Amino acid sequence: ALIIGPVVIGENVKIGDFCKIVGPVFIGDNTVVGDYAMIRESQVGEDSLIGGFSEVARSYIGNNVFLHRNYIGDSVLDNDVMFGAQAVTGNLKFDGEKVLSDIDEKRVDTDMNKLGSIVGNLSKIGVNSTIFPGVKIGRKCWIGPGEKVKYDLEDKTYLADGEEKENIKV
Repeated sequence: ALIIGPVVIGENVKIGDFCKIVGPVFIGDNTVVGDYAMIRESQVGEDSLIGGFSEVARSYIGNNVFLHRNYIGDSVLDNDVMFGAQAVTGNLKFDGEKVLSDIDEKRVDTDMNKLGSIVGNLSKIGVNSTIFPGVKIGRKCWIGPGEKVKYDLEDKTYLADGEEKENIKV
């Protein structure tokens, strides 16, 4: 692994082959960083998995979070979140404009060029899903495979085939 800058690595952390970690970075106890993963300017909680080939940039990753070959940029993932393979957080708009986000049913200019997603605890994101910049996903949400999440999701939402339903399985 290549480790650059201030990096704090907790106890029993396993770092795979050919990883790059660019500080400031904090990695909590019992976390696994898979082969070829890159972590930049981020905090990763305890008992988490940053799967092989994943990239985490300028993000907060909670405890017990599982990433599988993902890009997580400028985002916040609460505890007990799972991202299926190839699911990503978009963090930059194509038009170069500032990222907008909904707050109290109003569209707000965040004054940020880069802002990924905020994902509530116990949420699961299916394989090959894309979360658009500035989108907030509530607690206990499930997003099916291949979804494009363009708007905020309330707690306990199940998104499949482009339709929102109440997640009755949690």
